[in-house]
Amino acid sequence: MIMAGREGRLLLTEDSDFGELIFKRHFRPLAPGVVFIRMPIGRRSERLEKLREAIQSYGTRLIGNYLVVGEIRTRVRVLPAA
Repeated sequence: MIMAGREGRLLLTEDSDFGELIFKRHFRPLAPGVVFIRMPIGRRSERLEKLREAIQSYGTRLIGNYLVVGEIRTRVRVLPAA
């Protein structure tokens, strides 16, 4: 997480508790944006395709946002201010 912030990269996570840390406990990640993959682990090729689609669709709007990539839909929330 620190490296992502230092290098200005998005943080990619599969940790379902990360959203709670950010939105309920007001933890501000150092990364400029967070992408949470919310899909079963066994469907690797489908997960990668959904992730590619989300990155192409949202592009620079990923910065400053928390993106949830799911099986059915993808949604975005603005990260809380520092």
